[in-house]
Amino acid sequence: MATSSTYTNEHIGMGVSIHTWILAGSGGPPNTGDMISCPGSLDKTIQVYGTFAGKTLSIYGSMNGTNWNILHDPQGNDMAYTGADTEHVLENVMYIRPSLVASEGAPSVTIVLLIKRLMEK
Repeated sequence: MATSSTYTNEHIGMGVSIHTWILAGSGGPPNTGDMISCPGSLDKTIQVYGTFAGKTLSIYGSMNGTNWNILHDPQGNDMAYTGADTEHVLENVMYIRPSLVASEGAPSVTIVLLIKRLMEK
């Protein structure tokens, strides 16, 4: 029953940043990545890939960092993945974090979030 996660971020410039989580696990509770703050970031795109091992990776958002709800793509679908995908994030929330349900198997999933912040005048 081990889980692990790593998080990195890179500021590209011109208000663009890339945030990357790698979530892995085998049994136990969901493996939840660190939350990031992203106010003023209306343009957000998520890419997920890796070994899902039949598990589900979900992307959650919160306005207060305590109460979390699953986010949606522009078609209104839940951001819940069992395989590789790339989607735009519909909601503009204060915080975002991924969560991988890993009850059995050995998933290792990479989540990349590209954010374009509004430029202040």
